Formats: sequence, structure tokens, C-alpha cells
Amino acid sequence: MHHLTPLTTVSEQTLEQLELQVSLLNAAIAATPDWIFIKDENFSYVLANESYARAVGQTVTSIIGKDDLELGFSSELVSDDSLENIPGSRMEDLAVLRGETITKGQDVITLRDGSKRIFQTKKQPLRNSQGKIFAILGFCRDITENCQVQKHLQKILLHEDKDINEANLPTKHLANVSTCINSEKINLEKISSRQIGSQQTNLQPINLQVPHPSSLLSQANLETSVQSIESQQVDFRLQQAQRMLEKMLPTLGCSEQRYRSLVLASAQLVWTADRQGKIQDVVTRSKDSQIALLEIKGDKWKHLLHPEDRDRISQAWQKSINSQKLYQEEMRVQTKQGDYRYFLVRAVPIFTDNGQIREWVGVCIDIHDRKQVETELQQKAWELEKTLQKLNTTQNQLIQNDKMSSLGQLVAGVAHEINNPVNFIYGNLNHADGYIQDLLGFLQTYEKHYPNAVQEIAEEAEAIDLEFMRQDLPKLLSSMKMGAQRIREIVLSLRNFSRVDEMEKKEVDIHEGIDSTLMILQYRLKAKPEHMGILVEKSYGDLPPVECYPGQLNQVFMNILSNALDALEERDRKRSLKAIEENPSRICICTEIDGLDKVIIRISDNGPGISEEVQERMFEPFFTTKPIGKGTGLGMSISYQIIAEKHGGYLQCNSLPGKGSEFLIEIPLQQNQIV
Repeated sequence: MHHLTPLTTVSEQTLEQLELQVSLLNAAIAATPDWIFIKDENFSYVLANESYARAVGQTVTSIIGKDDLELGFSSELVSDDSLENIPGSRMEDLAVLRGETITKGQDVITLRDGSKRIFQTKKQPLRNSQGKIFAILGFCRDITENCQVQKHLQKILLHEDKDINEANLPTKHLANVSTCINSEKINLEKISSRQIGSQQTNLQPINLQVPHPSSLLSQANLETSVQSIESQQVDFRLQQAQRMLEKMLPTLGCSEQRYRSLVLASAQLVWTADRQGKIQDVVTRSKDSQIALLEIKGDKWKHLLHPEDRDRISQAWQKSINSQKLYQEEMRVQTKQGDYRYFLVRAVPIFTDNGQIREWVGVCIDIHDRKQVETELQQKAWELEKTLQKLNTTQNQLIQNDKMSSLGQLVAGVAHEINNPVNFIYGNLNHADGYIQDLLGFLQTYEKHYPNAVQEIAEEAEAIDLEFMRQDLPKLLSSMKMGAQRIREIVLSLRNFSRVDEMEKKEVDIHEGIDSTLMILQYRLKAKPEHMGILVEKSYGDLPPVECYPGQLNQVFMNILSNALDALEERDRKRSLKAIEENPSRICICTEIDGLDKVIIRISDNGPGISEEVQERMFEPFFTTKPIGKGTGLGMSISYQIIAEKHGGYLQCNSLPGKGSEFLIEIPLQQNQIV
């Protein structure tokens, strides 16, 4: 059993010492006018002081995490300059990561303002406690003024016949050189004896032998002496920074161990895989793991996946390997007990110096309980949604039925009121016809016995056109009788169709319901100036009385026929008169007996047809293809419920685009036959 040390037990004294050491190191780095920076293995900056940040036109914060190209350095400076055979900074960094130390005595660098300065630079690797190189430490010192002094001194040495006062170098410049060098000596002695934290450093003061400026003129190795002094200063500061970093490595190693302990203490399974995706190592508490650890090494983990998830997960894992991007998937994995549990798997790639994947590091989190809760919530939400949809449908159907019931009552009342005077007129027309025939017969007898009428009677007969009246009056009376009969038929159709308020089953003639519906829609069937009429072909079989809800069945006929008329009228508006004459719009209605117990009604048209997508949804509540304001989306839904639920029948649509549509209605002859 592992005995884990919690993070809260870390010595406060150790943390304070570490914080003090880091603070002093940061202060020393920030105070120096020299450039100091550290890059990681990916050439990104992890540390830079203020002097370097100002030189590159950035802030310390903005530099972190960027490389030289992202900071605006030219690609020629970063990459190799093959024309001048000068290695770029990237090649130097790679050499340092391989263990080399690169020192340049005079390195000319162009600053952002376009000026060129001479720097003494040094880059060396930083190693951890195991000796592994993990970063690049860089140091740059501006030696432009020193180089200028050297150049002037060299000119003086080359002209020994001239007086020093005639040279271009004033005496005060030599004094500045001496003062600067002696000041560096004092500073280095102070730094070497400074306490860092509560411990003394083991560094010894560097004794810089600085000759007096007057003697410099007589020395031939002036340049070598100055460079030696500067090299000692650079080495000292690099040694100081490296010793400070090395003192921090044990603490970092301790933190690494603690993080590993945290992984072992957690309920997650942490794993690593090679760049091909084969699992190499697994870290978890074995006794608590739901997965057999030995069965997931290499590619064995794929065999533990649920068969339905196997292809999807394998393809997603291979896609992440190819794209070198984050991997995250939910999957079902077989446990030790043989059942499947949901796991969330995440993995990130770890890259090498050349940008290739070295390995993958991932976690496997058990989310089975969460998925079960999500599934239950989704099921509840789905049930609530269906219930709400059903309530909305029922509410709208009740409203629609109430409207139809009210309309039926209104139509029935109007039909009753119209029917009484129409019957009176129709009944008296027969008597009027008899009276007129008697009068015409009497007039004919009078003319037979008194053919020569007096002058006044002859003139009156000619004025009223007696002969035309004698011929036209029977025709006029016949037309009145025909109109009255038409009114009687319309009233009867309205009464038959208005049975929507009848809740009881009755044995009725199905053909009467169809004819009544066609009578009401006659105004849309007959020809008008703006469009030709629509033909109706009826092929009625010999049907016995059918037990049904007649009013509701008439409502189904109305919905189907109205939709057919809408489709035909819409198509005719887009066709020419010649095309309509060659192929007129047509509705066919057929009825027949299927066996001994079922009635089949087919209502078809030669319209544009219905697409498969619309057929799949046409019986859904509120689904409509008509423009807003022209359809509620309830007509066919209510029709389906009337046939299927009220009558125990079957309503089906058969259609192909461009081939017309057919609605098939099948209901039993007797409602007691419904199982």
C-alpha cells in the first residue's frame, strides 16, 4: 500500500527559502543591464529580463511563450544564412541542446531602430539533477563602446610618432575605461560574497587584474586583456545563475513525485502511449480500477470496446494521431465483471525537438453514473415533450372539432330556414304549371271559335307578343322548377354534411356523403373565366349501408378533396391553356367492397404528386406545406385519427412526384367488427 504525503505537509520553511531564492535571482536578473534569457526545448522563451525585453520592443510578459520568429526577428537571422556562412540562432540553439556551449567575442546585432551594436554573447545548456538538458541559458553584453576604445587605442599604437594628445581619443575616455573596469571588479566581489537565502554561496571572488590606462598604451595585447576581463564577467554571471537553478531542481523533482502520488491517489486511470498509439504504461490504483490493466497494453484495449463503438473510436484515435491534435471521446469499455461502463478518454501529444510526436499522455475517467443520469433525464425530457405535444394536439383538435360542431349547427339551422320557403315555392310551382296550361288551353279554344278578333284585342295581342309568351311561358316555368330543385339539393347536401355534431354511429349511404361534399365544393369544380373546370369521375360500387360516424367521415372527404383541388389549381396556374386542354385536371372517386366486411374508398387525382419526404410527415399534427394563413396543419392529422381511431380503419397515401396522388380509405362495414 502506498503511503502518500499530502501537499499540505510541505515544510513552510522550505517554501519560504525557495521563494526568497527565486526573488533574489529575479531581482539580480532584472537589475543587470545585460541581456539574459532562457529558452525551452521548443525554442520558446520561458524567462527574459527587462533589458532584453526593451531591446526587442516587447514586455517581459509578452515575450514568454513566443519564439524568435514570433517576436519579429527576420527569418534570415533565425535560420541559416548560407550566403555569409553564418549559422542562425535556431542552429545555435540546437547545438546548445546537444550539449555545446557557444561563445562569441564580437557579435554584430541590428536592433529594432536600425542601429548596429556589438555584443559579447554566450549560450550554454541548463541541466536538471539527472544531467538532462532542459533549457538554453543566454547572456549578451553590449561592448560597442569598448570596441570603439580598442579601435582608437590601436590607431594610437600604429602612430607612435604622434603625441597622445593629438590622437582622436581624449584622455577622459581612458579614465572612463579604467573606472568602468575597476567598478566591475568591486561589483563582482560584492556579488560573490552575497548571501542567497540562509546559505552562503561557494563562489570565490574573482580577482580581476586591471592595469592602469597609462600602461595600456605600451601593451601589445590590449585587445586580449579586455576580452579576458569581459569573459570572466560573463562566466561568473552564468555560473551564478546556473547554481541558483540547480538549487531549485531538487524541489522541482519533489513536486514531480508529489504529482505522481496525486495520480495514484485519484480515481482516474492515467496512461501513456507511443506515437503509433500503442499503450505503454498505465498508472492507477489497481485495486480500484474497473478495467483489467494487463488487457489494455499495446492495442489490446480495442478488444474491450463495445462492438458498436469500436469502429468509431478507432477512426477517431487514428485521426488524432495523424493530425497531432487533442483526442477526446466517450466510449463503452468492458470491465473486469464483463459488463460495459462509459468512460471519457482524453489524450494530448508530447512533441520532440523536431516537432514529431514522442508519446501520448492521457486519462480515462469513469462517467458511467453521469451517463445513466443523463440518459434518464433525456428520457424524462422526451416523455415530457411527447406529452406536451399530445396536449397541444388534443387542444387544437378540440378547438377544431368545436369549430366544426358550431359550423355544423349553423349550417343545419340555415339549411332548415332555407328549406321551408324553397319547399313552398317548389310545391306551388306544380300548381302554377297546371294553371298556366289551363289558361293557354282556354286561349287556344277562344281563338278557334272567334278567329277574327276585334281591332282593340288584336292590337293588345300584338303589343304583348302573345305568340312568344305562349311559347316561352312553359320554358320559364320549367326553369324555375329546375332552380328550386337545385336549391333543395344544396340544402339537403348541407344537412347531410352538417352531421359533425352527431356523436353516435349510424348506418348511412357513403355515396350520399361523398356527393354532398362534392355539392359543397361545386363552386371550385366548375369552370370560371380565370381557369377551366376540374373534371370529377365517379365509379361507385354496390355498397350496403355502412355503420360509421357520418359527419366525421364527411369531414375526411372534405379534407382530402380540398387538398386535391388546391394542388390541381396551383398546377393549372402554371400551365398554358393548350396544356390544360390536352391534359385536363381530373379527380377520380372509386368505392368497392373488399371481401365481406370492409369498404374501400379511393380518391385520386392527376396532379403534381407528393414527395416522399412530405408523405412521411403529412399525418403529423401542425405539418403543412401551404403558405402561412392558408393551412393549420391539422386537416390530415384529424382525418387519420377519424379513420384509424374512430372507425378502426386505415388511411394511406400513395404518390409519386409528377404522377398524381391517391388516398386509400379502408373502414369496416360494421363497427362491432373492430378488434
